[in-house]
Formats: sequence, C-alpha cells, structure tokens
Amino acid sequence: MKPDRRQRIAAIRHRWIAVAIAGAVAVAALIVTMVQPFGPPPHRALAHSDKSSPVAMPPIPPIPPIAPRYGAIAVADNGAVGKTWGHRKRAQAEIHALTTCGHPSCNVLSVFTRCGAIAHDGQNFHGGLGRSHQAAGHDAEARLGGGWVLTSACN
Repeated sequence: MKPDRRQRIAAIRHRWIAVAIAGAVAVAALIVTMVQPFGPPPHRALAHSDKSSPVAMPPIPPIPPIAPRYGAIAVADNGAVGKTWGHRKRAQAEIHALTTCGHPSCNVLSVFTRCGAIAHDGQNFHGGLGRSHQAAGHDAEARLGGGWVLTSACN
C-alpha cells in the first residue's frame, strides 16, 4: 500500500514540475519575443537605397490627393427641394439636383464638397456650407439673417 501512495505522490510532483517548466518556457518565449522580435523591425527598410546595397528599393511615390465629391441642393419657389451628393463633377451634381427638384423654378442654392444646407425665413431661401449638417445649417441661417434649416446633405 505504501509503494502505491509513493508512486502517486511522485506522479503528482512530476506533473507540477512539468507545469512549472512549461510556464517558465512560455514566459521566456514571451520575453524573447518582446525584447527581440523575429525578423527586421517594422520601421527599418529591408534594403537600403544606397549604391553599395545589392538590392536597391525604389523611392516611394507620393500619395495622390483624393478627388473631391460634389453635392448640390436646389429649391423651387413653391418649396420643392432636390438634393444630391457623391458626384465626381460639380456640373453633374447641379444637374442632378435640378432634375430631382422637378419644378421649372428650381435654382441650385448650395454646391458643396463636405456638407450643404438651405435655410428659409418664410419668404427667402439661402444656401450654406460646413463640415457637418449642423455647421452647414448654421452657415445658411447666418447668411439668410435668420429663419430655419429647411434641408441639408453631406458627402
């Protein structure tokens, strides 16, 4: 009976030792990875562009600017509204806004690349621009000299 118990205790000790060794190896691997990652650091180039290097890297071309997208808002005397956004050309946005408005008296009052809005005071309409719906609305109200925001749109 005693040898059985001794064998179980020895087996338990062996398991604890194995777990401790595995934990120590895992911690050591994490430390090595954090201190010295495999491969070159991400901020260094793989090859230098000087003449002595066997492989020269071409210079990185500049990133071209993003082409603006245009939107427009048209309003008619009777209050009909046509708005559009996401067009590559300003003229396309204006034509689409007038078509969407659908009334012969429609006029484009706001052409924008970010946001545009139309304010109304009961008699007159005026357009405004801004970086957000709210900013464009405030601009339209300020240009009109009061009133309220009738509509707005953003790209």
